[in-house]
Amino acid sequence: MKNHIYCSIFSGIIVIVSLFGAIILDSFNLDFYANISIGVFASALLICVTSIISYKISKKDKLKKLMAFCTYLQVMIRTLDIYYRKYDRNQVSEKSYAILQKVDELQEEFDEITDDVYFFNKSANRSIESMGHKIREMYLSLVDFSDTEGKKEFAIAGWVLYVKNKLKINDEIDSVFKIFKVKRKDCYRKARYEQMLLDSLKNVEDCEDKLYKIKNMVNKKDVD
Repeated sequence: MKNHIYCSIFSGIIVIVSLFGAIILDSFNLDFYANISIGVFASALLICVTSIISYKISKKDKLKKLMAFCTYLQVMIRTLDIYYRKYDRNQVSEKSYAILQKVDELQEEFDEITDDVYFFNKSANRSIESMGHKIREMYLSLVDFSDTEGKKEFAIAGWVLYVKNKLKINDEIDSVFKIFKVKRKDCYRKARYEQMLLDSLKNVEDCEDKLYKIKNMVNKKDVD
């Protein structure tokens, strides 16, 4: 994406310079050089338009993946939080621990999604970079909490509280949603996924399967 942006900017500058150059040269009756400037103008304009279109296509694809990832991550954190407020910890400990094993995979997936992410909007770039740091810290903190021998339930519950209250991952994700002005229907869709999750909690054994079904569903949704 960064290449598309740089190409758009540089070709746009050439378009402006060559256009004014052609006008000035034509005023001095230097037809040969004016024609060359017009040719450069036309070529640069074509490159600029192509770069902008490529950027738009790439942006939509990256946003689709990014928003799907963010939605899934929020739902996962919400799942684990509900576990420890609604159920006996012994009942859900193993299921929670199984879900947490996916955190390493989530970090790698986020790095893959954002590897080529770069927007015209500087605040968007800063927010995504900040969220990346928080997600990496989220993973490192899980490693620390997992070292608590014989206290798996406490470690998982402590990690959830740390992610929610200290790292504030949900706040980071919400700020990204606001910057890109996620459409209202996508917010409704996210709420529907969360409701599906709450419904699945009536059957604890089914919760993990439902969580990953939600992940597969959000990965199929577009974000404009």
